[in-house]
Amino acid sequence: MKKIIFVLLLFFVFCNNMFSENKDDEKKKPKKELKLTVSATHSYFSNWQGGGINSLAFSCKLNGDFIMVSDRWEQEHDFEMGIGVLKQDEYDLQKSEDIIHYSYGLGYSAKKDSNVSVFFNFDFRTQFADGYNYKENPFEGLDEIPVKVSSLLSPAYLTESINMSYKKGKWLRTSLGLGLKQIIVDQKILRELYGLKVDEAIKIEFGISSKLKFKKEIVKNVLLDSQIDFFLSIAGEIKNPDVRWNNKFDMKINSWLRINFEFELFYDDDIMKDLQLREVMSLGIVLNII
Repeated sequence: MKKIIFVLLLFFVFCNNMFSENKDDEKKKPKKELKLTVSATHSYFSNWQGGGINSLAFSCKLNGDFIMVSDRWEQEHDFEMGIGVLKQDEYDLQKSEDIIHYSYGLGYSAKKDSNVSVFFNFDFRTQFADGYNYKENPFEGLDEIPVKVSSLLSPAYLTESINMSYKKGKWLRTSLGLGLKQIIVDQKILRELYGLKVDEAIKIEFGISSKLKFKKEIVKNVLLDSQIDFFLSIAGEIKNPDVRWNNKFDMKINSWLRINFEFELFYDDDIMKDLQLREVMSLGIVLNII
């Protein structure tokens, strides 16, 4: 693991050096964004004839983008970290949101300022805390709930791909190529839930990778950030492609107050035959750090 981290650090240093010569070019200066969003909701009922549950929800999210360009090279860093909790009446504290996501892209164009490039992409996704199923027990022969179904690095998803990419301005990128996908489940008891064997901590697949990324202000003060990823394993038996479609609407009220709506669709038939859906809507205070 230390050797892998060392090689990655050398790789990023090498990439940064490729762009350092453009630091005095106004058009090619690095584009940076780092913002912290804090959201909270609260409801309280006392002698309320209509009924209701007292609740308190809190979430905190850190988002960052870092983009560097030159005549032929382009480098992108994108990360998101967030955690949210919910407390309802006498029920135990529950997790409402949890994500660790980092994406890195490096593109090279044969012609100066071309929209077509060869693009390398690395993507890592996991979570901070234990996750529980409060409705049913997915383990065969057991019915106790709530039951733990996820944790830090259980699972974790890594993908690496090399693609042909087309970019339209700053708001659209589409790519198609070959990739590797790894599913890591550190805790043995959870491995079978994610299509791994009990003695198998990591599963590696080789296949066709495709990505479509859209980020644009669709109406005044409403920014849509949408990304859909496809991965079709071509090693061994051909199965349905894995699909992850994430959509984020950032609705700006003023310089520090935002409404955020996010929904994510995820399908991987090694894990579940049904389509998975996650949806979050919040009103939050935004602090622009960079």
